[in-house]
Amino acid sequence: MKTFWRIFFFTAIICLSFEVILLSRQNRELKSRLKLFVGNVAIREGDKVQGFKAFSCLNGQEINFVYDGKVPHTLLFVFSMSCGACERNLANWSEITDSLLTKPCRVAGICIDLNDDIINDVSIIGMNYPVYIPADTVFTHSYKPYLTPQTILIDAKGRIQHVWTGVLEKGQKDQIITALTQTATS
Repeated sequence: MKTFWRIFFFTAIICLSFEVILLSRQNRELKSRLKLFVGNVAIREGDKVQGFKAFSCLNGQEINFVYDGKVPHTLLFVFSMSCGACERNLANWSEITDSLLTKPCRVAGICIDLNDDIINDVSIIGMNYPVYIPADTVFTHSYKPYLTPQTILIDAKGRIQHVWTGVLEKGQKDQIITALTQTATS
């Protein structure tokens, strides 16, 4: 019987040691990810962003998002396909897009995922706005898309007018639509 308990405790010590090694490894990975967030949580109202290049998820065509004054506003929906909150926001973004069809505003979804399956995923979901994948790191550095979903309103010169992080509530959707409607009529 003593042998059984010795083997049991020895096995338990080995398992716990292995678990400690795994947890310390995960802890190190999480700390490295957390360093990205420190001081870079999100863009803020009034920040100026750079234009960027992106690829269309539908046809792979490259597009330049520039803020040269020709388009009065740009509304970006920043998301990840693996984000549950982003999925819950898709209906909100579609509703906003439908209400802005006649407004002089550029509306685009920006998917921050870096896999090839995104093209298939986007076409399956059937979004009513174009979806792009950033072509380089300019988007990540300038827009800081570390938290998703984000709805970003940008003026004609590339200045952030407002950022909504998380799933939009009815009041926030109305605020976005009102802001773009008032600007279009003035």
